[in-house]
Amino acid sequence: MIRASSSSDTYAYKDTIYRDKIISLTFHNSIDIPDDAIAYWDVSADNNRGVMAYVMENEDDDTKYDLYIEANGQTYSNTNSSYLFANLKSIDTISNMDYLNTSLTINMSHMFSGCSGLLQLPDDLLPAKTLVNSCYSEMF
Repeated sequence: MIRASSSSDTYAYKDTIYRDKIISLTFHNSIDIPDDAIAYWDVSADNNRGVMAYVMENEDDDTKYDLYIEANGQTYSNTNSSYLFANLKSIDTISNMDYLNTSLTINMSHMFSGCSGLLQLPDDLLPAKTLVNSCYSEMF
């Protein structure tokens, strides 16, 4: 399970060193961090390296980064996933959202707050079964 986040969280995306320059987010269903990753870190709720994140230099623009989040199998979002991707202001693409399992998530408020570059969301963002008590307020 991915760790919970907050509006002032700087750990999940390696603080502003990368946060302001991340233009894409891709989920993978196996952990395989490349040797040429610029940085990598544990984003699992239990700090057990079950969910890892890393950044790579973007192939088209070496001043920008691509963020990858990986787990062996699906990545489960935290029950409180508010602000999970907040303030990734340059992000314009999210891929493989089907590897992010949000079926147990109750709070998705502000999940994409401040992601001004994100103009289109993947079709597979929300689970097929939406929990009755889920909070989606100000998700964007």
